[in-house]
Amino acid sequence: MATKYSIENKTFHNHQSEDNFHESSKTLTSTQDYQKKSTITLEEAVKPIVLFVPNVKDRANEAKLKCKNIVTNNLSIDESASIMLYSMEWKPKEECLRIVLNRALRDENRNVLACWFLYLKLLLTALDRLPSFHGFIYSGIKGDMREYYRKEETFLWWTFGSYTSVMDDLKSKQLLGSTGPLTIIAIQCINGKDIRQYSYFKDINDILLLPGRQFTVVSCHDKTNGHYTIHLREVQSEISFLEFLFK
Repeated sequence: MATKYSIENKTFHNHQSEDNFHESSKTLTSTQDYQKKSTITLEEAVKPIVLFVPNVKDRANEAKLKCKNIVTNNLSIDESASIMLYSMEWKPKEECLRIVLNRALRDENRNVLACWFLYLKLLLTALDRLPSFHGFIYSGIKGDMREYYRKEETFLWWTFGSYTSVMDDLKSKQLLGSTGPLTIIAIQCINGKDIRQYSYFKDINDILLLPGRQFTVVSCHDKTNGHYTIHLREVQSEISFLEFLFK
């Protein structure tokens, strides 16, 4: 039986900082309303979230302009731009699309996701067309997080997660050289999405994990080379967050 627990801390990953590393210990009820939405443009997809993500229209336009130069046979410009928009950062960081979206995904009130249906459908359709990445991915968290990761326990994450496939990318923000305790999360993933071609930050080996991911704690290592290391392995999720999204 899977053990679920929650933590709350800031995560730091190469070009961006995840809004937090917190997941609810309760299983969230998915909604299938997205199925009623047809494929649309990015401009249409972001209209419902303007009140929650200021300047999102301008950012969406910027993403589409940049994606016109991306050569791809699999994704439309709108689909490519939906990925780029997710990867973008601006100030204040709390108003970035990815942070606001992940906050909504963690909310037990599923009604807060209603305004995100169009964008989620566009984004997830795009990601579904990309090949899956299998291998190790990394992220760094300031602090000693070992107490939250008990060996052989299994837990579920309901948000998107950004990681890097190259550990050296963490040095781009001098994370590994920062003062104070530091924990490196090393994940053996089976369903990551390589979004480097579509990411706003081209110098990062960006791997995106989708909501509904389930992990088992393989090991927790004491401090070596200036940081703690936690090894996670992605396993087949008990509850498929994506099953209803791609029917």
